[in-house]
Amino acid sequence: TASGDCTARLWRVQRTGEEAYDEAESCCAMVFSHGAACCCCAFLEPESFVTGGLDRTLRLWHVPSGKATSWAHFNDAVTAVAATRVKMKNQPRKNKDGRRVAVGLRGGQIFGYVS
Repeated sequence: TASGDCTARLWRVQRTGEEAYDEAESCCAMVFSHGAACCCCAFLEPESFVTGGLDRTLRLWHVPSGKATSWAHFNDAVTAVAATRVKMKNQPRKNKDGRRVAVGLRGGQIFGYVS
């Protein structure tokens, strides 16, 4: 989840159908920090996700290490992100299984990234 307290949080949530609900099992597992309110987040794959915030940055996080592995600075607050992994035919080999991220800024600009 993204939060106004300058963090994104990864939650450990108990799965539906498990024997008994245990509140201790459904808790915050990790906290990832931004320089200002974190407005949005999206998973790319099980071990990585992106966040954007009022600090005008987009950050790519590696969950096992808890660290930002890449980031981009913008001229306005990042207020929306969407991420997907797309398998493309007829693309150069390095982009066949590329990750795609769309970034929306407060002023209405949209950027796209492929990795």
